[in-house]
Amino acid sequence: KAQSILDFYQKSLEGNGVTGIKTVTKVGHPAEEILNTTKEEGAEIIIIGSRGKRAGYRFMGSVSREVANSAEVPVLLVK
Repeated sequence: KAQSILDFYQKSLEGNGVTGIKTVTKVGHPAEEILNTTKEEGAEIIIIGSRGKRAGYRFMGSVSREVANSAEVPVLLVK
């Protein structure tokens, strides 16, 4: 199921001119896997959704907060 969702959004982004997208699915603790994959792939930025209804540190989800606090590359949080 995860791969079909990723495929859908990848096609949508590519249809709008965004190139160089590589999707990865892994099993494990989400924040740790995101951070490890960032290093493995040499990613320059992490773009991650935040479930919070208000902007600010207190309202980020636990995964987005952990990624933002621990990442060695810039993190873009998207509502």
